[in-house]
Amino acid sequence: MGEWEDAERDLLDALGKNAQDPDTLANLIAVGLHLGKPTARYAAQLRTLAPRHPAAQRYEAGEELFARAAAAAVS
Repeated sequence: MGEWEDAERDLLDALGKNAQDPDTLANLIAVGLHLGKPTARYAAQLRTLAPRHPAAQRYEAGEELFARAAAAAVS
């Protein structure tokens, strides 16, 4: 509904109550991207806790694509 700041606040509160919830971490990544905030910390936590979570797999795939594009640009 476009209320990203409110969502971020609620998700950070949820994370404070359960830092091991992969869905909270995945949603923090999504909100952070919409707000233009760094998400690497949450992505690292998510990949550690739930590497098979769809959001963790998408993040990993994105990093791989970026690495390939960067390597191609350098060569």
